[in-house]
Amino acid sequence: PHPHDVLCGRGGGINSHPGNRTFRTWVHERKEAYNLATSKVEKARVSREIVDRVRMLHPSGRFLMREDNPNFKGPNQHPGFS
Repeated sequence: PHPHDVLCGRGGGINSHPGNRTFRTWVHERKEAYNLATSKVEKARVSREIVDRVRMLHPSGRFLMREDNPNFKGPNQHPGFS
């Protein structure tokens, strides 16, 4: 994983990953807009803005999940993250 990637999971290593720290900052910045949204469509739009922001980085940020071994899988192997 590179510094723009967001690692899905729990624990200190994942929480301290640079991409996760940036992602949490951006989520915090948009939290009020999300909470004030009055429909699921508006909430989804706010969420999509954050995901798009990660993916627009150079190199592009990815959302990765840890496999059973020490490697991470990209979103193509996990339809929920596409």
